[in-house]
Amino acid sequence: MALQNKRQEIKMIYIAYMATDTLRASQHEAGIMCRDSLFRAVGIKTEFAKKEGGRPYALCGGADFSVTHSNRLAACALITDKEIPKWDEKDINILTLPFSGTEVGLDAEFIDPDADTARLSRVYERFFATAVSSAEEFFSLWTRREAFGKLCGDGVLCKRSDSGCKYESFTVDLCSGSYRLCVCFR
Repeated sequence: MALQNKRQEIKMIYIAYMATDTLRASQHEAGIMCRDSLFRAVGIKTEFAKKEGGRPYALCGGADFSVTHSNRLAACALITDKEIPKWDEKDINILTLPFSGTEVGLDAEFIDPDADTARLSRVYERFFATAVSSAEEFFSLWTRREAFGKLCGDGVLCKRSDSGCKYESFTVDLCSGSYRLCVCFR
């Protein structure tokens, strides 16, 4: 009887996020802090590497993650079958999404209250040949595309099919600003 290789079905997505300053190095460091806090909380000790396209992954297997940052927010999504028994990181907030999958992508964008809708529509149309009618629509669509691109490792211009992917979008208020987050998983 031949052995079949079945992918383990994952049970939870944890999203850790925190305030940071706007310096790129600080944002990157805060994203890594979120990632490491999540792995520590579920009890996974691992090293990290990068796939051919540059997408980071955990060498331990059985868990996938995605890091993002925008303006003054840094965040990390971790998809795993392990539970977080207690969250005690005082400077890092956490959200829990009870969905199944094995891969995750996360994007966050600062929702600029002064954003010029016409400019945002031109940007979106330049990349995706369709206009948007509001800043809210722009941030919702952009974070969705970016989250899928991060899941695949191809970025926002990813041309692969997102068949089988699920999305969850939400807004987080932090540091006197709002951020649109989108998590993509399959």
